[in-house]
Amino acid sequence: MKSIRIKVVVLALSVLFMSASYAEETVISIGHQEIVIPELDSFYSVMNEQLLGFMDEMIPEKRKHLAYFVDKNTPLSRKHIVFAIPAGTESNTFSKSDFLALSNRLKEGDTTKAALKPGKISTRKAIFSIGGITPMGVFLENDRAIGFINVYEENVEINGRLESGKTANAFVLLLLKGRILAMNIITSFEFTKDIDWLKRKAHIWSAQIIDANSKSPFFK
Repeated sequence: MKSIRIKVVVLALSVLFMSASYAEETVISIGHQEIVIPELDSFYSVMNEQLLGFMDEMIPEKRKHLAYFVDKNTPLSRKHIVFAIPAGTESNTFSKSDFLALSNRLKEGDTTKAALKPGKISTRKAIFSIGGITPMGVFLENDRAIGFINVYEENVEINGRLESGKTANAFVLLLLKGRILAMNIITSFEFTKDIDWLKRKAHIWSAQIIDANSKSPFFK
């Protein structure tokens, strides 16, 4: 079965108007707060409003997407990172105790609902669907980050041709300068090592992003 990445199709549809950034760091805004995303290994930022807007339609609770990163060393179908603002949090300020309460609510509930939206989405170019979601549990937890992994079936139909594949994602919520940022690391799933890669990179990148934003007076 051929693995299909939804974002690959988006990239293909957007190739004529996409711009890429190879800067060492990317700055995004949540409310009036600037958040720094440092260089993440071989991944680079693809900043395009039309692409990010398209992704907004595909994710639960109208999450607002801020940045999209792809890996220059692997095919686009393999690995990428999406940063977004969870619904209803953009103008709120969160303390560490607020974040702890949020983490506890996530652990007590269905973690798949925070990261994925099962069902079918149609556009003028294609039909996308996500289903068969298998939660793999929380793998990362501290006072500024909580992360969990899901494995799911992803399908895309273009001009009557349907292709499917399994995908794994590490969904991490980060507390940065009093704001909440969602980091979604996505890879095609074939072997256990793909899950190991997700966990390892999520731990490393979460720590790097927290460190890059730790000089905020909010936490002093």
